Amino acid sequence: MHADFIGKGGRPTVGPGAIQARGSRMKRTIALALAIAGATLSPLAAADKKPPPGAMALSTVLTTLEQQGYTPIVEVSLDDGRWEIEAFKEGKPVKVKVDPNTAEILSEEPDDS
Repeated sequence: MHADFIGKGGRPTVGPGAIQARGSRMKRTIALALAIAGATLSPLAAADKKPPPGAMALSTVLTTLEQQGYTPIVEVSLDDGRWEIEAFKEGKPVKVKVDPNTAEILSEEPDDS
């Protein structure tokens, strides 16, 4: 092969091998771009889930629950305008739904997950 067609590491810069190498790099680049896009868009999707107007600070709600014996609190999410909290009470896992405006417990059930 002519010296003009030899790239770094002795790989050809033209021909099927070069095309495969470029295709492989392109696939990695696309995969990396998709991973970065997914990582940056995930927080944007979560940003739509804001507590309703007038809601208490989440830290206040969690402190109230801890004072009522829900400890440790292991997961918190917002669903349908209510806090859904996974915690332990008396050593048993529970799921609690809480009003974000008043910190009132709306429901409690065993957490079997």
